[in-house]
Amino acid sequence: MLIRFIFIESLRLIKNNITIIAPTIIASLISLIISNLTLGGSIDLSGAKTPEEMLLMLKDIFGSLIVLSTISYFLQALAHGVTIVMVREAIFGRSISVDRALLFTLSRGGVLFFVAVVTGVLLFLGVFLFLIPSILVGYFFMFTFVIILNEDISAIGAMRRSFYMVKGNLFNSLMLFAHLCMLTVTVTIVTMAVGELGKAGVVMSTLVTGTYMSFVAASIMRLYIEIRRVELNV
Repeated sequence: MLIRFIFIESLRLIKNNITIIAPTIIASLISLIISNLTLGGSIDLSGAKTPEEMLLMLKDIFGSLIVLSTISYFLQALAHGVTIVMVREAIFGRSISVDRALLFTLSRGGVLFFVAVVTGVLLFLGVFLFLIPSILVGYFFMFTFVIILNEDISAIGAMRRSFYMVKGNLFNSLMLFAHLCMLTVTVTIVTMAVGELGKAGVVMSTLVTGTYMSFVAASIMRLYIEIRRVELNV
């Protein structure tokens, strides 16, 4: 099964090139530090006895939450791009470097930023429509970053190409996306539980999340390469 092959190869790739997890872990740690500086760490709503009191408490920190979420989102988007470049280099047997990968990602920064904004807005709006639109956005545009960092293409062109790449490979892309969604739920539950163990638990959950995000990037990149090989008859 292709998805099993992709997962095994992605895990092997990360194991043999552990530096690949650095960008997402660094981004997660920076977000954690900013969260501690602005919100004092996790949000404590235990003092709220009614839904109205909970809303009032959230209202007081709503602005900070929005700013923190935006910063974290773009940091993770940048880290995702850097990880994709490093995965590509490792797959083709080239030496990997966070510095080189970061410079290359930044060279495509304008296109990546535009895509990140558009998909971010669509994902945010989709939350208010029972999550289904958000899931569809994540699914059909799952290859967008990979395409931008591997092909000379515009932001809109990359989103369009991702859409048709998913549409033309419905089974494999759906299987990968569904498996990653299930893994994401599992990892989220685990990290939330570990995060309750105090500061050490929060750091540990951050490291787990960062490592998992590297695995996601590696898996998507792997499927993209397999699809390209079919397209090019290689």
